[in-house]
Amino acid sequence: MLGRVVCGIDFSEHSNLVLDFIKDYSNFIEEALLVRVVNLARFHGIFFNGVEKFVEEERKRSEEKLNSLINELDGVRARFEIPVGNPAEEIVKIAEKENANMIAVGTRGRSRIKKILLGSVAEGVVRLSKIPVLVVKNRRVFDNILYVHYPLNFDESLLSFLNTLGCLSYEMKIIHVIEPMLPPESTQKQLMRKYAVAEDVLNEVARNLDVKVKTSVNFGYPARTILEESKNYSLVVLRAPEKITGTTDAILRHSKASVLVIKR
Repeated sequence: MLGRVVCGIDFSEHSNLVLDFIKDYSNFIEEALLVRVVNLARFHGIFFNGVEKFVEEERKRSEEKLNSLINELDGVRARFEIPVGNPAEEIVKIAEKENANMIAVGTRGRSRIKKILLGSVAEGVVRLSKIPVLVVKNRRVFDNILYVHYPLNFDESLLSFLNTLGCLSYEMKIIHVIEPMLPPESTQKQLMRKYAVAEDVLNEVARNLDVKVKTSVNFGYPARTILEESKNYSLVVLRAPEKITGTTDAILRHSKASVLVIKR
């Protein structure tokens, strides 16, 4: 079970993919909480004495739309909230208050000026959240999964979560990427030792899962290698530290597959 899922909704086309995700995996979701944030920062030129009226009207319009969306989620236990504030902060705050198991958000994708996700609501949620965040970019998110096992240490609490994901997919692959070291003449033995250690760890993870998985240790630059591998998958699963690294940021920006970020 995926448990209680908080879904960031802004009624745009990209957030419709979040609703599709809820429909596609309704049998595995305990409850969907749709969150539509009234973001005053986006509406310039509103005089202070008109804010209350604006918020009231925006909430009323949002309530009508959210009720309609919930009616479409037939068979899914669902409700909604309409807070006011910064979207990323409010979504994470509600997820914490509701003891949610996951947050699902859409992304506007690549802009014309820069191929970036940075600065979007999705990026903010990933940065702030302490629970797994699913950035939905395509339908049938869990069809085939690429799990990036990094760092090599393994948290036992991940086993149950990975088993759940594996049960939702028809293919799961676990990879680890070893970055090249220079000069190669003096580091070949070190690389091969790293390879052997990584291979043992990935095999150990695979043995402890209740689902069938493939494992692969790759040499290359992490972001580039993961993005290349991800072309064959519907979802990339990353373990990320509290502060988002360049690799995680690059995958979030450029992956065409959905991305699930688990904080470690």
